[in-house]
Amino acid sequence: MMAANLRQRMDRFLDFINSGDESIGREVVSESAVFHVPFSEQPLTGLAGYMQILGMMRSSFPDVQWSIDETVIEGDKVVAKFTLSGTHKGEFFGVPPTGRKIQARAMNIYRFYEDKILEETGLPDIFAIMLQIGAIKPPQPPQCHKVCDTSLSITERVKSLVDSLTLEEKILNVVDASAGSARLGLPPHEWCNEATHGVGSAPGVQFTEKPANFSYATSFPAPILTAASFDDGLVRKIAGVIGKEGRAFANNGFSGFDFWAPNINPFRDPRWGRGQETPGEDTFVVQSYIRNFIPGLQGNDPEEKQVIATCKHYAVYDLETGRYGNDYNPSQQDLADYFLAPFKTCVRDTGVGSVMCAYNAVDGIPSCASEYLLEQVLRQQWNFTADYNYVVSDCDAVTDIWRYHNFTDTEEAAASVAMNAGTDLECGSSYLKLNESLAASQITARSIDRSLTRLYSALFTVGFFDGGKYSGLDFSDVSTPEAQALAYQAAVEGMTLLKNDQNLLPIRSSHNYKSIALIGPFANATTQMQGDYSGVPPYLISPLQAFETHSEWEINYSVGTGINNQSTAGFGPALAAAEKSDLTIYLGGIDNSIEAETLDRTSLTWPGNQLDMVTQLSHLHKPLIVVQFGGGQLDDSSLLQNEGVQALVWAGYPSQSGGTALLDVLTGKKSIAGRLPVTQYPASYADQVSIFDINLRPALNGSYPGRTYKWYTGKPVIPFGYGLHYTHFDFEWEQTLDHGYNIQNLVASCRSDGPINDTFIWIIMIFTGIVGTLLFQFAMTVMGEHSSPSTISSGCGKALTLHSGTYTTTVNGKQRQYTLTIPQGYNPSEPYKLMFGYHWLGGTMQDVVSGSYYGIEPLAGNSAVFVAPQGLNNGWANSGGEDITFTDQMLSTLENALCIDKTQVYSMGWSYGGAMSYALACARPDVFRAVAVMSGANLSGCSPGSQPVAYYAQHGVSDSVLPFTLGEQIRDTFVKDNACTATNPPAPAAGSGTHIKTEYSGCSSGHPVWWVAFDGPHEPLATDAGASSSWTPGQIWSFFSQFF
Repeated sequence: MMAANLRQRMDRFLDFINSGDESIGREVVSESAVFHVPFSEQPLTGLAGYMQILGMMRSSFPDVQWSIDETVIEGDKVVAKFTLSGTHKGEFFGVPPTGRKIQARAMNIYRFYEDKILEETGLPDIFAIMLQIGAIKPPQPPQCHKVCDTSLSITERVKSLVDSLTLEEKILNVVDASAGSARLGLPPHEWCNEATHGVGSAPGVQFTEKPANFSYATSFPAPILTAASFDDGLVRKIAGVIGKEGRAFANNGFSGFDFWAPNINPFRDPRWGRGQETPGEDTFVVQSYIRNFIPGLQGNDPEEKQVIATCKHYAVYDLETGRYGNDYNPSQQDLADYFLAPFKTCVRDTGVGSVMCAYNAVDGIPSCASEYLLEQVLRQQWNFTADYNYVVSDCDAVTDIWRYHNFTDTEEAAASVAMNAGTDLECGSSYLKLNESLAASQITARSIDRSLTRLYSALFTVGFFDGGKYSGLDFSDVSTPEAQALAYQAAVEGMTLLKNDQNLLPIRSSHNYKSIALIGPFANATTQMQGDYSGVPPYLISPLQAFETHSEWEINYSVGTGINNQSTAGFGPALAAAEKSDLTIYLGGIDNSIEAETLDRTSLTWPGNQLDMVTQLSHLHKPLIVVQFGGGQLDDSSLLQNEGVQALVWAGYPSQSGGTALLDVLTGKKSIAGRLPVTQYPASYADQVSIFDINLRPALNGSYPGRTYKWYTGKPVIPFGYGLHYTHFDFEWEQTLDHGYNIQNLVASCRSDGPINDTFIWIIMIFTGIVGTLLFQFAMTVMGEHSSPSTISSGCGKALTLHSGTYTTTVNGKQRQYTLTIPQGYNPSEPYKLMFGYHWLGGTMQDVVSGSYYGIEPLAGNSAVFVAPQGLNNGWANSGGEDITFTDQMLSTLENALCIDKTQVYSMGWSYGGAMSYALACARPDVFRAVAVMSGANLSGCSPGSQPVAYYAQHGVSDSVLPFTLGEQIRDTFVKDNACTATNPPAPAAGSGTHIKTEYSGCSSGHPVWWVAFDGPHEPLATDAGASSSWTPGQIWSFFSQFF
């Protein structure tokens, strides 16, 4: 059955339950239907059974009414979220009538057969109803328990609480509808709360009936429209208001303390139904949005948050079609640079409290069961390791590990693999089977305790137990005049002018228009202007209301056609309204009947017959403005080419003040300045590119055009970043600039001071015109060749626990020492190079330190951490590989404690130290980016010695300790392994006092070999005759610098 048909059947079902009309019931309820009712051992059956349910509710609440907030459709199943409201005027579960108003949620599951309901499982929030009619008292914080003892540390208090819970209680508290513990006085908590562009409808959010307190919250434009403003400060202000209002709801029991926002998946495919929730297709714009939204929502202190933010959906989620079982296999480069980059920023730059794992699989493993994504990348590499950091699943994503991905054989196995992988909280019910997982030894109680510890630690950060600085927020902080003004400002700033022939806009009184026609399905839109994940706004101003109330013109309104209509019945009245008007504004596009969660578009064309309507309006030869609403772009080619359409504006989903904002923009009261945060593709793109093709880059043979403005090789209808203005801007350069730049030279003096290992240059130009000010921000980024998310060590972001000095460790039962030198001004969020310096036979680690690590330390500035290990018996015999093991252990310790770029690990040594560096090149070519061997030989072994590694070596032709030929022999190992062209390099004549460097040719990419022969004996820092200093440090540094 088509999803649209099931939605219609659900609408008809709603008519039935609100009216109680049995004739309607017979249309939608099968006589074989089975209804599972709470607290009843036996289900009710048929229409008579459902009339019994309605009779029970109406005897208790005679005016009861239901509304459908959201539906999710999959095959013949519908999951519907209802709100029911009424007045308690009859006995309800033994509670006498109180006359109190109630409002509660229900989450019901339906199965249809031949257009009729065959089965319903009803899940009403009986607890909320009983609470509102006074049958039970609100839960109170736990009393007389260690968790309330503020003299203890939070860690101790959380541990005491987790230890006090029974196994059954623990399992009931790792799902979104956490039950708490009545035995301990621990209140329940609903974790499912939404705040994408305002406090939104969700199981955890309760809006009361207007005009009571907490009956509404500020509704901001959808993020895609806010992103079109390219105003980071605006984003932060919006998030600050949402966070404040969310906390006010939470303080008063109308929501939980965590909110599942923002959606930071880049808008990769233009058909994606949820692209409206995102800041657009460009990862840089998305990252800028994140850096402002998260601190705005949470506040600036991760240990005392306003609310908990959740970055979703991790990872590679950007499709609704088949979303429960999709499996994506992006390239490692695309994974790191595009799909994971926003989450890296979210976790490492903003202190976000929570991350949501997605429905889909990545490389064959469901995201919520992926130890690679959740443990290796998220926690180990990005340091998502605070006690209060937790991962939550998307709703039923854990169940889908078994149900759709077939990754496990049973539901309880799906629960165990998800929690073992690092998913702490499930939105759903599969975790309720963890007792079965425990019985099957699929999981341990310790894993459940770990997740609970993270969850309760998180609740401490928002004052769930102790209150805090945000605990005084209440309804007086909701929808303030300042918040309403900000919602209006956001709608204004995002609107984007795509066409303005003959400068039709702005509409001015000087145009002498006496009447304006408003035509189209958005002309009188209200809730349509909110988009998805919206809540209840304080008001919704339609364009029609705004024009009729605040403009000087006579307004002629006609709907004309619907969003997806084929009927032309409304064309006549619409054309008549336009005919008698001086100016026509058509307001159409798409809404959540076309694009939404669970609903992708199949086409990029304007739906229904809207373009036919516009074409006929354009034939009237009167000024015509088209306003396009919706999150995803439509192919506007025909509108841009139609000379009868003089102006085109994209208005997105502008929300509560959308009508007023549109009026003020069209009339020039506010200057229009938005720019598209996405590419507008031609309609043919949908036929050319499969929605399931995850590749970003175009095919070399031209068969695949690529995606987003970065890689799309076709001609866009309107490019990313496009937007016109009402004025022309003039500017001149402060000085003459070259037309081209060498990027490496341009960024050579720049340094990133944040945790992301990129270099950004901002060029800001302000253009001043007649109507407004235009701000341009140019950003250039230089991406290194190594972009895997695993390149940064787990020590990044951690407080410094190691300091310069000598450390002792045990390796194979032996005490080993090393000296560590940490650069001055060490920043735990900046990745550093790691350089090992191995001493010579009879030397010590202190000799290496006092010699400034063979002269390299001064050249590194403060960019590297240096290590000088101490060899056994002052040498590097490496018996049984014990010195390799020692090096491995040092690496593990340092990478766990310090912020190390794991692609930037180097080794150097002289004599026996050179032999050890050679051994590391053989044994650990995947760890060491390059090695420098000074006067070395094969003394420490070479196992396996068959993989390429960048190799620098120097040797004296007069060396009597380790003859020159020994250096040549080990050099040739890597000439061969690196696939270099074999040659017989020249050597300086004895007594010449010079050196000769040979750079081998033909070597495999990234694996050069440099060989320096010098006229001299067995010495580490060779010097040419007459020179005052050695050339060795400079040569080594020059070799290493190729890879920085």
